[in-house]
Amino acid sequence: MGFFTKKESEPNKNDSISTAAWQSIASGDISRVLDNTLDDNSGFVHPEGPMALGQSAWAIERQSQQLELEDVHRREYMGCCSKLLEWMIKTLHVIDVFLGLTLIIYGSLLQTQFEHPARAAVLFCLLFGSILLTSSAVGIFSYASPSCSRWGLLVSGFVAPYLSVIYVTMIIALVGDSSGFFMYLEDHHDVMYFGEDVVENLESSMPLVYGTLGILAGLEFAR
Repeated sequence: MGFFTKKESEPNKNDSISTAAWQSIASGDISRVLDNTLDDNSGFVHPEGPMALGQSAWAIERQSQQLELEDVHRREYMGCCSKLLEWMIKTLHVIDVFLGLTLIIYGSLLQTQFEHPARAAVLFCLLFGSILLTSSAVGIFSYASPSCSRWGLLVSGFVAPYLSVIYVTMIIALVGDSSGFFMYLEDHHDVMYFGEDVVENLESSMPLVYGTLGILAGLEFAR
């Protein structure tokens, strides 16, 4: 009877996945299964296996997609920073225009309304106010006129470091010789539209003055 019965052939271990492999699949360790099944004696080398020579096309493509995704996130981050910086620069132009107009008007009043004006204050207000107004006006004109967007912003950008140096110099001068500044205010308070108690009021608010000048210096330097 054994002659007519067909003997079943033993399964080839290379044609099926072992029990350990199925257990690895059930546990989620698919990479070990691929390494064991593909890095065998069949001549096929798994692209991610230990026997792979160099990077496969699939690995290179995956790395390229990852770098592209990182570049997209970086461009989005830089775009947000650029928009914030642009908004800050536009705001600074507007502030400088109003500050320049204020200094020019104040200096003109000091010059024309008093017989013996405070010459130093008049000169500083008119000169510094004109620089602020001119540099900021050409910058705003550049934003409003796309055809002149380059030269106006270049002028504004070149003037900004000098304005920052002026603010820093003012801070140093006030810290080093605040008594001389207070004495000048006492001697000319009547021709500068200040009251007699201007020195007492200003002494208590000097930290605010230093902070304002420092912020303006930083903004001008960033522009």
